[in-house]
Amino acid sequence: DGYPATLAKVSKTGLVWSLPYNLEQKPSEILYSADTGEVMIKLPMPTGEQKLFVLDKYGKKIQ
Repeated sequence: DGYPATLAKVSKTGLVWSLPYNLEQKPSEILYSADTGEVMIKLPMPTGEQKLFVLDKYGKKIQ
């Protein structure tokens, strides 16, 4: 179950990385921090809470 997603980082010279993930819920928002290079994906949970799925600039899951 879940939502399959492929997240990728592209630079001026081409594809840096591309990784498959399985998200628990359909994302409600995707945020990018230019300062840290982190990608934050907000997942609305059935309880009404928002869960964050955070990736560092290398595509590694942090949270």
